[in-house]
Amino acid sequence: MKKLQIAISLLSICFIFIGCPYESAVPVNHPTERINPKIIGTWEDSKNNETYKVSKLNELSYRIDQLEKDTTEKDKYHAHTSMVNGISFLNLKMVKPVDSIIKYSFYKMELKTNDTIKLIEVTENIDEQFSSSAKLKKFIADNMNNSYFFGKEELILVRSGK
Repeated sequence: MKKLQIAISLLSICFIFIGCPYESAVPVNHPTERINPKIIGTWEDSKNNETYKVSKLNELSYRIDQLEKDTTEKDKYHAHTSMVNGISFLNLKMVKPVDSIIKYSFYKMELKTNDTIKLIEVTENIDEQFSSSAKLKKFIADNMNNSYFFGKEELILVRSGK
């Protein structure tokens, strides 16, 4: 039963954050950029009926609570940003039990205004796996302008009045 719950949770994460993005055992880099206070707050995605509460985990990382409307279930993530060739990437990992394998998902992130964030996933079409953040970051820098690199859909989050 527990395996079924884990499988369902993982599938729901894939669909909630646009599709099934590329996953890696390493982040683009470890947190070095200070958090942006403009990102702290509650954000809504009316398209998927989701709410995201972003708070400060520490000076370099965010905590993100993803809430599905009409339910009390919530997924928890830790995230930080990385710059690659002037583009901000969100490194997102789900908070899991200690013995779970950590996987990072990546999103191109643009703070459009103080009230709008645009996220575009790094697509699942990438098969390469990396043993270090330096190798992953170089791969991203070398390939991010290729047509296959990002997903086609955008996730637009709007600041909530909550």
